[in-house]
Amino acid sequence: MLKKLVLAVVISCLILVPTVAFAEQLADKLAFGVQYTPQFYGFSLKYQLDPERIIQPIIYLSAQGDGSASQSSKKMLAIRALYDLNNSGPYASYFGWGVGLNALEEVVGGITKSDTKYGLQGFFGWENASAQSPLRLNFEIILGFIQEGDGDSYKAGFGLGLGAHYRF
Repeated sequence: MLKKLVLAVVISCLILVPTVAFAEQLADKLAFGVQYTPQFYGFSLKYQLDPERIIQPIIYLSAQGDGSASQSSKKMLAIRALYDLNNSGPYASYFGWGVGLNALEEVVGGITKSDTKYGLQGFFGWENASAQSPLRLNFEIILGFIQEGDGDSYKAGFGLGLGAHYRF
């Protein structure tokens, strides 16, 4: 389990380090921050492909153990596509969709139990778009689905999403 966590951290660094290194070339196209939605949450990057389309990967990794035979790790990976509605003014509205997965692995007394759930969401949101502030806050209304129980059924519902991103 520790090897998988180290691999996930290395992969995340391989993605994030070159992105930050080329941040000057990506000026005003890249934002780094956190995103929370009922289905997906964690650190995220927003990259503006063109004036109307933005892609947003979200990554969350955690591991814990009590020093004995009990350990757990959680991974959440998602990708979201946002479509800007080309508003001018202090707020910009957008809509989009996202897909992702939550994976939980627990080891108790040498017995490993793992659970992976897949999710899907559609959303409509607003973001402050002030040119004077590099910090962008967003609020979203979401309709989402996530696997439940044995994986043959899904739980659906409305929710709210929040995010804060620093624009380079």
